[in-house]
Order: sequence, then C-alpha cells, then structure tokens
Amino acid sequence: MKNNERTYNYALALFSLAYDRKIEEGIYKDLTTALKVFGSGRRFETFFYNPSVSFNDKEELLKKAFRIDPLALHFIFVLMKNKALGLIKGITIKYKELMDISHNIEQVKVTSASILEEEKQTAIKKRLDKTLNKDTACKFDVDPGLIAGFTIEYGDNLLDGSIKRQLKTIRERLSTN
Repeated sequence: MKNNERTYNYALALFSLAYDRKIEEGIYKDLTTALKVFGSGRRFETFFYNPSVSFNDKEELLKKAFRIDPLALHFIFVLMKNKALGLIKGITIKYKELMDISHNIEQVKVTSASILEEEKQTAIKKRLDKTLNKDTACKFDVDPGLIAGFTIEYGDNLLDGSIKRQLKTIRERLSTN
C-alpha cells in the first residue's frame, strides 16, 4: 500500500472515531501538538524509532509528555506499533481536509500584489462565502510580481485577475498575429 493511501486511511479512521464522539476539533489540535513534537528534531525521532527502547518505555514517556485526548494518544501508539510515525504530517493534513469537508469549509488562498486592508479581506471572504456557498477559510498572501489585482486558489481552481496574467495574454495574442 502506498504512503498516500496509508496516510488517508489512518486520517479517515481517526476522523471517523473523533466525529462520532464530536471531538474532531480537539483531536486536530492534539495532532498538531504531536506533529510539533515529532517534527522537532532527529533526537526525539531517533528515540521513538530505536528498537532497543521498549514499546512500553516509549508509551510511558508519551503518557507523561502529552496532555492530549486518550483517543489521540492511542492513535499515536498505533502509529508507533505500525512504524508509521513518519506519516504524521500527512495524516494531520488529510485529517484537516476531512474536518473541513464535514464542516462545509473551503480552504482558499488569495494572493494580491500588495497587502490588503482588513476591510478588503473581509469583503473578499464574504463574497467567496456567497459565491462558493460555503464558509471559506482564507489565507492572504502577497506577491508583488502580480503587479496589480489578485489570484484566488481553492480546490483545483485558480481564478487569475492579476495584471501579470493580462499582460501575458496580450503578449501571447500579439506574438501569434
């Protein structure tokens, strides 16, 4: 089984259990906490991948180190037993995607040529909420290379209203004539 499939299966299994218990947001926070710890350095990872350290010792350390929901803690134990701790970043990403889908939230990236004022960001978010008929979680970035205007990315869609793209289109039309 490929890592992408394993990652998705782990995320789906955990999300299903959390959703049934109505604790999906808390479990997501616990996953991000675990991701920070396991991604914090090779020393920590080396300890957990070291076969000379017993599983019980690893389990005891995690119980003391983490103040997280028992479901999340048990999930981490499962990952350890299956030698799948290296998948935790991907699992966290997939889990967030599943959570967003269940809450009808669309992740949107808005890139503008300059920093947008808060009122403009709010107006764009409201318009996107209405247009997509979903609650949007907007991430605003700046790319001066756009010259003016902005791009909007969500799902597999890219809406490009930048001057950069318009100039490129004009250049292409002029070069074909």
